[in-house]
Amino acid sequence: PMIMTLIDDVPSRERIERLERLFPGRRTEPPAAALGELLCDPAPDDESASWIAAAALERVCSERLSELYPRVASLASESCDELVRETARWALAQTTGRRLAGAGGPF
Repeated sequence: PMIMTLIDDVPSRERIERLERLFPGRRTEPPAAALGELLCDPAPDDESASWIAAAALERVCSERLSELYPRVASLASESCDELVRETARWALAQTTGRRLAGAGGPF
């Protein structure tokens, strides 16, 4: 069995290189494409999806993936999930300097 850290302080390029060594021949998507798929507004009873989306939002912020900022802004204002909405507000404030009402942040 293989165990990998999902979020650590390794640059994206190095993470991709590790994955390519572990899974030769597999096509890897750019980080923004993969994270974009994880930026969702989860169903109200799907706690796992909430945490996955929150982790993806943190990574968008730390990697400064500006192509995903519109999606972050959308989640910050429209998400029905409190964890996702508050994390998106925090990420938006960190990345763009914009503050939304109640954007204290989850961290």
